[in-house]
Amino acid sequence: MKKIFTIFIILGLLILYTNVEVSADEIVSDEYKIINYDGQQNFSYFIDQNNTLYASGTNASGQLGIGTISNETRINPVKVMENVKIIRSGKNGFGIILTMSGDLYAFGNNQFGQLGLGTGFNSDSNTNCIAFPTLIDLNKQHKIIDIACGAQHTLLLTENGEVFSFGSNLTGQLGQNLEASRKTVLGTPTMINQEYFNNEKIIQIASTEFTSFALSEKGSVYAFGENDKGLICNNDLDFNQYYLVPTKTLLTSIKKISAKSTTAMALSEDNKVFIWGNNTFGQFGIKDYKEVYSATPLEINRFYNIDGSVEEIDVKDICCGGITNFVLSTNGDVFAFGSGGNGQVGFDVLDSSLKDSSLIEGSNVIVPVKVDFYRSINIEEKINSGDETYKGILPVDKSSKIEVEVDELLSSIGTRTFIKDDKGNVWSFGSNADGLAGSGNIVNCIYPVRSTLYRVENYDKTVEQKNYLIKPVITLIIVFGLAAAWLITTEIKGYNMRKRIKQGL
Repeated sequence: MKKIFTIFIILGLLILYTNVEVSADEIVSDEYKIINYDGQQNFSYFIDQNNTLYASGTNASGQLGIGTISNETRINPVKVMENVKIIRSGKNGFGIILTMSGDLYAFGNNQFGQLGLGTGFNSDSNTNCIAFPTLIDLNKQHKIIDIACGAQHTLLLTENGEVFSFGSNLTGQLGQNLEASRKTVLGTPTMINQEYFNNEKIIQIASTEFTSFALSEKGSVYAFGENDKGLICNNDLDFNQYYLVPTKTLLTSIKKISAKSTTAMALSEDNKVFIWGNNTFGQFGIKDYKEVYSATPLEINRFYNIDGSVEEIDVKDICCGGITNFVLSTNGDVFAFGSGGNGQVGFDVLDSSLKDSSLIEGSNVIVPVKVDFYRSINIEEKINSGDETYKGILPVDKSSKIEVEVDELLSSIGTRTFIKDDKGNVWSFGSNADGLAGSGNIVNCIYPVRSTLYRVENYDKTVEQKNYLIKPVITLIIVFGLAAAWLITTEIKGYNMRKRIKQGL
């Protein structure tokens, strides 16, 4: 019995030791797990499973938040800050952080006071950028639950349904009834008069570059700022018209809004999808609609498979990337439409088998088409095996289609999109310039790939320092396993021998 007891102690210690040590060794893609994303054309923000924020891309305005400002492009994600709940990015190169404890931090381009740090208009490029996350002074009684950023302004949403705005009011996008001019700036968060929203509680905010949106608990959508491409959604196609205060749109009974570039989408309470604004790339997803712009919400109600067959779906979610847009079904299928030349629709629009497809015009997908998924290739495994072919290929096995149930459409800038499946895995597709799609290399992702903070070359050297634990742990597992097997075998033999002796007596 003593031997068996010893065996169990050894096995217990082995399991405990292995679990503790292995969980500490983040050396493979799945351990570089991304749980959320936001970004712009030339930089990306990633939040990992530990709520740590990483950034990669260009840093000319200090938008990487690492304390420096330079024209150098960081392909490898660099750590910015811990304890991050939400990150939102602005096109002109800035980021706004909401921490797990409810604090707000800002960094990057602050020419128009869009960081909310109390500054006014400043055109001096030597002083108008903040290179490190800096605390925004906002009374804690205003509990912030969401953020939206335009090109030069920021919106904040509080738990009580109030909306704060700050930054540039070039086109009236602050909603404060101020003069629309280049130098009209609010440098600190300022509450928008609730009367402009008919005293309705606001439950969601969104923004394009120069137009802002607010959704009320009554399902009303308010818009303010530039009416570019008809974004104010009130039948007015005067692109030069500015709305200085929130104006009720034609939309009613809405439960979600999403906007980017010069296009906006809405999801109604009865799960109908509406879209308006710019249709230059067929991003309305309505096959027979040939107009380039619309100041009226249009319904998207037909969805397709890649072979051209119609797919009947119930809609769960929407995501507007501007030039490329997405709808998620309750079954977990993603449908993409709009510009697709770099794979931003999740499949190769230039594939020879699609040259006669009625779903595609040039490189634009003019109707919502279902996105397929393929088995992922683990780049680290390729490296460890000495296989060099990974450097020039997309890390998916195109011959092996798999079923993936998508749970959430995280974010899109049109050319690059991130989504999350029901197992918590993040996938991305589209333009992968500078590795901003998180595929492990810089090959454009024309099919969805598993996104990771890992990079093929020059990745975080601190990870290499953790590698020393892996081989010893594996060796210990083998040694202890063999020892345990020997002890168990010996005990069994001894038991059988004692039994035979006892029976002989």
